Amino acid sequence: MLLISLTVFYFLYPKLDLDRYLLGSKEVNVDLSIKYLRALSVASQTLEERKKYKTILIDKLLYAGRFDEAMLEIENLEKEGYTKQEIAKFKFSIIKKMYLEGKVDKHKLRQAFYELYQLYKGDSKNVEFLLSEAIALSLSDFYKQLSEDLIKSKTIDKQLFFRLLDMSLAMSEYNVGEKLINTFGDRFIGDKEAELKMIKYLLMAGKQKEAAQLVNKIVNRR
Repeated sequence: MLLISLTVFYFLYPKLDLDRYLLGSKEVNVDLSIKYLRALSVASQTLEERKKYKTILIDKLLYAGRFDEAMLEIENLEKEGYTKQEIAKFKFSIIKKMYLEGKVDKHKLRQAFYELYQLYKGDSKNVEFLLSEAIALSLSDFYKQLSEDLIKSKTIDKQLFFRLLDMSLAMSEYNVGEKLINTFGDRFIGDKEAELKMIKYLLMAGKQKEAAQLVNKIVNRR
């Protein structure tokens, strides 16, 4: 009955800021918020809106520790118009939360990340997301694999290049950073910010000889 009432309310007052109140207010009961979101995910007239409310619903269920319900929500998403990548991302977010709360082991986490990696590894827009998750969850082998994928593709932009060098230092994966510089460094020579970044990286990684060689290469290009 509550779901029907909320659905009717949504259609009667589509511009009402009730959703902001329910989603953001600390006074709102979590159960009520979840029921409201379920109604909206069904009643919304566009796929974009349904995705928006479904995403927030799953986040709410995770916040409430209702992991089984969150998993049930993603079971039929492909039939509702979601891509395999989107579904894998939802699944990973649930497994990640469960792992951080000690409810699943690292093997389960790695399986979920591997599924996500297989679907997103060729998507340059999501590489940084994958890298950040690999670092945060200490999945160093995936970090190295993602870096190797970029090296093979020979595709990278300046900001991602900088981010990878920072990650390599943070994880003490100095050889990965050196490979990145060897592969992509030439295209950034002439950019003073990038030149300093690469030299600093090599020095901090204890690769003084390589840093000196890079300085000579930069000077010779002037």
